[in-house]
Amino acid sequence: MKKIKILLVGSGNIAKQHHKAFSFFPQFKFVGAVARNKKKLSNFANELNIPFFSNNLKKAHIKTNPDLVIVAVSIINTYKICLKLAKFKSVLFVEKPLGHNYFETKKLINLFNKKNKKVFVALNRRHYETTRKLQKIILKKKIKRTIIINDQENLVDQKKNNFPQKVIDNFMYANSIHLIDYFNIFCRGKLKNIKTFNSFNKKPYFVQSILNFSSGDTGIYSAIYNNQSPWYVSVFIGKKIYILKPLEKLTSNLKLTKKSINFSDDKNFKPGFKLQAKEVLNFFKKSSYNLPDHREYFKSVELIKKIYK
Repeated sequence: MKKIKILLVGSGNIAKQHHKAFSFFPQFKFVGAVARNKKKLSNFANELNIPFFSNNLKKAHIKTNPDLVIVAVSIINTYKICLKLAKFKSVLFVEKPLGHNYFETKKLINLFNKKNKKVFVALNRRHYETTRKLQKIILKKKIKRTIIINDQENLVDQKKNNFPQKVIDNFMYANSIHLIDYFNIFCRGKLKNIKTFNSFNKKPYFVQSILNFSSGDTGIYSAIYNNQSPWYVSVFIGKKIYILKPLEKLTSNLKLTKKSINFSDDKNFKPGFKLQAKEVLNFFKKSSYNLPDHREYFKSVELIKKIYK
């Protein structure tokens, strides 16, 4: 099998983490890097031994002719970068969110569909060792499930981090999607209806939704804003309860222990990143793969729109 050439767009920590994960597999070869800051990009490329770098995306793509483009840039720039990359034939692997809001995302998804472009989205919580283990445990259990998700977002901190207001106003698409995506992971069937209550006219801000699926599964989503509340996912199946709290740890009333899970890939790499890279490799090898594409990603974007109205 010939080397799979990768063009890396971005020069921050997440880009470096993807470089580490993909470099584990000898079938991948990084041929170029793109970023706006020339000095930072030069240091980044030299540190990672990437032979070509440029702050011109079109020039870099033509020069390197990559099979795969990894997009790991700031939230505010991902949408614009994806619009530019839609015209090229390379496969895309993109950090979320594709768009700042529902309408930008839908526009981009329609463009990808029109171009018949292959795009994967890095929803790395799907590839946590704990998430995969829980999927295997509950796979053959046919009885109804109740999935409870607890979310929290601190928009005050995001303002301090100098995120643009456009990002802050739509931060559920940038961050909460990681948790809301668990409904698409664990709930079966189609969404029948959803009831939402929110208190955005009060403090602290609060959102709660009940989701009913055609399979009989139920989802319950709670989010509190600008206050402390831990992230967790609970799956109730009959008398059995499985809990991801934090998401990197799986426990249950059956006393499931850490020893039943191999955490090596989530300890040596950013959690989920190595398995994501492996699934991308499986795609290029024309083997079976388990990786969300832009259409699968859009299902979670649609859930956000319905939950937050």
